[in-house]
Amino acid sequence: GCQVPVEEYAGKRLCECALVPADADPEGAQGAASPRSPTSARRPSLGSFSWRQRLVSDGDVHKAILQVPEGAQVSLIFDCCHAGKPLDRYGLDHLTEYVDRGRVDYDRLRGQPVRPRFLSLDALDLGSLNSSSLSDSPSGKSSLLRCRAVLWAACREQQFCVELPIEDQPRGAFTYILISALLKVGSGATAKEILAEAQALSTDLKSRWRLQQDIQLQTSKKTNDSQVFLKSP
Repeated sequence: GCQVPVEEYAGKRLCECALVPADADPEGAQGAASPRSPTSARRPSLGSFSWRQRLVSDGDVHKAILQVPEGAQVSLIFDCCHAGKPLDRYGLDHLTEYVDRGRVDYDRLRGQPVRPRFLSLDALDLGSLNSSSLSDSPSGKSSLLRCRAVLWAACREQQFCVELPIEDQPRGAFTYILISALLKVGSGATAKEILAEAQALSTDLKSRWRLQQDIQLQTSKKTNDSQVFLKSP
């Protein structure tokens, strides 16, 4: 995940969160800019318009699930930083304050056992960025989903989630925790029950690793944490 600044207000830089596709190539060289397999210590730039087009903003996700009809159930699972707020929107409440993570040397991180799941972008040019969120969600306007949607996110906006060598394999800590929780409580469990089990598993991992991530659960107005993970046919 990444954060794309779209507005400055009262001295704060506000961002729309976005997903970075695994095949994105911001440097123009095949295979560059993935936190998992970077080829350069440089961070990717937003200077190229074609690169910006490859980002999937939480506004794009919101537009997609707006089309899902009433009565349907949607579960979003984000094992990355900056999951954003793609569910119900009230004006510009989905914009988040910029998190300064300093200089990130992805070349060095490549050889580390613990790797963060965010992509830090350089050359952030507010004047050249076109934000769909600003044009489609003017201040005071609500955009509410018709479906019953739940969002699972790996961490809070200010935190960062990681990939760990679990059971001798590199795994997203959140993915491992969520799957383990589902195996224990079952796919028919409610979001509240799954979250409780996942939090217990997180506590266990934190005792072994210095994890700085807390699982987040968001629900749309049409539902709540009593929604089951998978409905019976």
